[in-house]
Amino acid sequence: MINAAGLKKNATLFRKAAKEIELPFSLCQLLDIYAYAHYGRAYAAAHRIADEQLLPPPVFPPPFLAMTAERYDIDEADILEVLELRDVNAQARVSYATNISADLFKWTVKCFRAHAADFGIKLKMTAMNDLFSRAHFDRPYAVIAGLLVAGNAELNLDWRPAFFNAACSFYNVDPEDASEAFYRAAKDTME
Repeated sequence: MINAAGLKKNATLFRKAAKEIELPFSLCQLLDIYAYAHYGRAYAAAHRIADEQLLPPPVFPPPFLAMTAERYDIDEADILEVLELRDVNAQARVSYATNISADLFKWTVKCFRAHAADFGIKLKMTAMNDLFSRAHFDRPYAVIAGLLVAGNAELNLDWRPAFFNAACSFYNVDPEDASEAFYRAAKDTME
């Protein structure tokens, strides 16, 4: 759950990322686009609610994406691009394993599965493998494992995977639980 300060921080990061790709909206409009996409109301109204009670954390993709895109005559893809860019800016990608081998990849995925189960993430083994792989590389586990076995890729594992939000949304997994499982798998891999 997030409070008014958390909402302001998230909306400000969204606004800055939107300016980087030169979306033609005012500061107030960008804050409203963020709030409408996530909470279905203007920024000021969402901020008042967050002052009185906590708001749910933002999810990817946001639940009111289509409505917001129509309201502001903007492509849904542009909003999603800003949200992904915002995450990149908020937490720089830092690798904990560079130029990984197939064995290291498989080991890290195995660690991730164990920690994810500890946090109540209930997916079949194949889906759990794909969650990890898609979060990092936007590709299924079998594809990435095959590329690494064949020596056709030089890939890194990052503390904050590039496609984390999209993968969590795709598999309907709580990002907070998944984030902790990714972090613990990374720590296991480094030991």
